[in-house]
Amino acid sequence: MLQNIVYTITKTIIRLSLRIFFQEIQVRNREQIPKDDPLIITSNHPNDKLDALVIARTAPRKINFLAAGFLFKNKFLGWIMKSTGTIPVYRKHENTDADERNVESFETCFEVLENKGAIGVFPEGLTHLDRQVKKVKTGAARIAFEAEVRNNWQLGLKIIPLGLNYYHPTRIRGKIFVNFGKPFPLADFRKEYESDPETTVHKLTDLIHEKIQEHIIHVDSENVQQLLSDLEHIYKGHLSNRLSKEMEVNEFLISKKLAEAVQYYSQHQPEKIVEVWGQIENYKRKLKDMGVGDTMVREYHHRGVVWRGIGALLLTIFGMPVVLYGWINSLPAIILTTIFSQRKANRLTKIALTKLTSGLLIFPVIYILQIIIFRNLFEARYTVLYAISLPLTGFFTLFFRDKFKAYKRDIYQAYVHFTKRSLIFILKEERLKLIRYLNKIGKEYMAIKK
Repeated sequence: MLQNIVYTITKTIIRLSLRIFFQEIQVRNREQIPKDDPLIITSNHPNDKLDALVIARTAPRKINFLAAGFLFKNKFLGWIMKSTGTIPVYRKHENTDADERNVESFETCFEVLENKGAIGVFPEGLTHLDRQVKKVKTGAARIAFEAEVRNNWQLGLKIIPLGLNYYHPTRIRGKIFVNFGKPFPLADFRKEYESDPETTVHKLTDLIHEKIQEHIIHVDSENVQQLLSDLEHIYKGHLSNRLSKEMEVNEFLISKKLAEAVQYYSQHQPEKIVEVWGQIENYKRKLKDMGVGDTMVREYHHRGVVWRGIGALLLTIFGMPVVLYGWINSLPAIILTTIFSQRKANRLTKIALTKLTSGLLIFPVIYILQIIIFRNLFEARYTVLYAISLPLTGFFTLFFRDKFKAYKRDIYQAYVHFTKRSLIFILKEERLKLIRYLNKIGKEYMAIKK
């Protein structure tokens, strides 16, 4: 009973926190997750413990995650994690008695699955921000097979691959695309496993690696990841508009296809990668020389540019006092959260989670201290208004920041319309040439793949 209450409260806090932390959470194929079958969800692991929170937030049923045993050393944190269904797994290099302790952990996994529950596993065994799936360990496959063997292959266990795709993974108010895969039954491997267990374990592990890779934006070479980022920024919008006339597409699928094309040319025609990169760098250099960005060139429209600029200016003028008030009152908490996250997050993959968790603690404490100070200086009725204003203006400031780039761009476009209009048209022509060139490469790629 107590565990159910803790789980419900924790999930509510997670949902609210992630809604504030992320600008957008897109979820694909969530309806494919069976409601009653025992499941093992296998996912890539780009953003440390935040990954588990995101999956828990987006999955339609409770997920019992496997987590490193050292996280349970803190008694309170360990109690919270166990109350939410988290199962400790101990590493041999950290615990001399890892094998003995993991017997109990795996027994818990089997009990969850036998009760038609779901387990969440990050089979890479490490966190990283690279757009690729690292080598997958065999643990998930071994748990799956052992569970079915214990139940004479009558369990009906299914495995679901999952891809987590972060856009700007270390920033607050970023985007994430959660891509659930189609579940596949373990029973399909029964004959092979009974004939050769070890080989079949590795075969399933390779399949899990392959399936996860299908659901992320994957690039093997770190050298071409910047090229992919440039293509996403410059070319993806055009590609999306063109393809949407022919079929239903989304942001993830476009990035996925771009990554596949980059991957192909990197492996088979590296000179083409150099050529494309040169064209893009030439365009970026001209943007820099003229002091504008690609988004402005892409979205510049002669008609209405002045009125949009005026509207954005008015919204900024009237919204800025509220933003400044919210920012000034939040500044002590922002500074403390930033300092704490930088000191405590020893890896880039931990920064986002550290910002989220520390912010949940620091902001309320700082706000309460500010209210106490305000009460000692002013009357009680003003203190109530001040206390109400803190979270409201804080949220307004956070969401205004999401829109401010667009407002600033509209204002600057109106300014450019009068001062650098001819330069914008020159850059639009340069951009059009680049798009035509990329279209040509795209047609060549499609012809090769056909």
